[in-house]
Amino acid sequence: MKTIKLEMFKQMLIAGSKALELESDYINNLNVFPVPDGDTGSNMKTTANGAISSILNDTINNFAILAKTYSRGLLMNARGNSGVILSQIFRGFFEKLATDSQEVSIQEIQAAFVNAKEHAYNSVSTPIEGTILTIIRVISEEIVNEEFETANELFDFAVAIGQDTLEKTPDMLPALKEAGVVDSGGYGLVCLLKGMSDQLSGRFDESVLVSNKNSNKAADLNNFIGFNNEPEEGFGYCSEIIMSLNKKITPDAPEKHYFNIESYKRELSKFGDSMVVVQDDDLVKVHIHTTRPHKLLQVSQKYGEFDKVKFENMTNQFYENLQRRGINYKEYNSETKREFKQKIVVTVPSSKFKKRILSEYGIEQVIVTEEDGTPSIQDFVNKINQANATHVIIITDDSNLVLAAEQATKIVAENGVIASVVAGNNAFQALLAISYFDERSEFKANVKSMNKAIKKSHSALVSTAAKSVNYTHITVTEGESISIINKQVVASNKEEFSVLKRTIDLLISVSKHKAICYIFYGINANLEDVKQIEKYVSEKYGLICDIEFTGQKLYQYYIGVQ
Repeated sequence: MKTIKLEMFKQMLIAGSKALELESDYINNLNVFPVPDGDTGSNMKTTANGAISSILNDTINNFAILAKTYSRGLLMNARGNSGVILSQIFRGFFEKLATDSQEVSIQEIQAAFVNAKEHAYNSVSTPIEGTILTIIRVISEEIVNEEFETANELFDFAVAIGQDTLEKTPDMLPALKEAGVVDSGGYGLVCLLKGMSDQLSGRFDESVLVSNKNSNKAADLNNFIGFNNEPEEGFGYCSEIIMSLNKKITPDAPEKHYFNIESYKRELSKFGDSMVVVQDDDLVKVHIHTTRPHKLLQVSQKYGEFDKVKFENMTNQFYENLQRRGINYKEYNSETKREFKQKIVVTVPSSKFKKRILSEYGIEQVIVTEEDGTPSIQDFVNKINQANATHVIIITDDSNLVLAAEQATKIVAENGVIASVVAGNNAFQALLAISYFDERSEFKANVKSMNKAIKKSHSALVSTAAKSVNYTHITVTEGESISIINKQVVASNKEEFSVLKRTIDLLISVSKHKAICYIFYGINANLEDVKQIEKYVSEKYGLICDIEFTGQKLYQYYIGVQ
């Protein structure tokens, strides 16, 4: 076939997502480090499946709608760097297919692959070859120079080029060669494209496909930009609606008024604040704080009817939160609270870290990754919205979360929120960054001081090797205790205490000014080793050793020297 029909393309996307899901566990194991934290497959699967959920309805009747719906579904469900880059690849891909037509040509698909590469490379500040970026780049460069008789040939060619390039990624990225693996993100992209290609050519097993008749628009309302289900602080009612424009509650009801979003915002601003209004075609989402929630319904009903309505009494929640913190609300200066314009959103691995951050710093917008999973762009957007501030600093505890956080800052900027990302690589760095926050300082000064603190810090992670790897500088055996500094394995030994000593020796040797050694140990740490390492640090280096049980699962220890 020289063109692909709309319904077939939808089934191709579904097949691609299913193929990716079937390989997700294998992709997780394509980890450069011998640490059981590989989540690329899970992140890409969740990203792709989220987009599929958004297109499973009968209202998609041309490629323009499919392009917009699928691209937005990917973006708002994107998790991890791999998920974000995947969303940008398909955003660029679908830009060239977004027409009112119900079919696309070979030439349009070729142009789509080229545009996919452009968007992917523009989504990262420093593109690294040997990754998913290389896969889409080489496919785009090769595919544009070929002539195809059918669309089947085109997709088979794209998969072949992708697989060939994937096998070469270890030669492009030394870390992959040392670990003896190919790039996990690139593998995921090839899986998705192969599923699409197999569906187009009739090779994919249709029994694993989901039906596109089993969903409806209402199923996706909770994924609408900015909607969240968590309580906020303040006075009055936290009010949220999703409204369908021009919809009538009864057939004989009066016609609705013409809707202009700017005029609508002006109407709402007369009785509320902390307002966010987003329009997507005939859907309008509103978030507003008001003491008169009935006014929101009264004004809005002139333009449409409601698909979802939510009111929460923030005054009750506000006083309850104050009481939990031991604050007498009668003596609480609410005006000072309202004038505070900078807030922090932070990711941490465990609930113990969350409790520490809340008790020491009063930060409530915390994402616990081991409990909540890898946060999507939508998760970050929700937390920023809940912070209810004009300026928000997102602090990550994992470099794999940075791209999603950065995309979230772009989305909230459309609503006037200024947000910046402070990229920490572990929980110690996240806590360190928080400690440098000064509410009296300018926003940019806070971001700068946090980044500077992280850059000057020295920290390590200790875990158990999930596989055996021969690096040029060290040999790792599965089951041994290992430590990682600056994304490099620096110690490996069957004796955990030996690894701890080696790690601390290295950290202290490169630290110019050291006074305290911080050790945050998890549920799998050896308690006897914890006691011994405190004695070792004190006797050998004369440093204070701040040890705390933080309950994380993946890493036995986070260690930092300051």
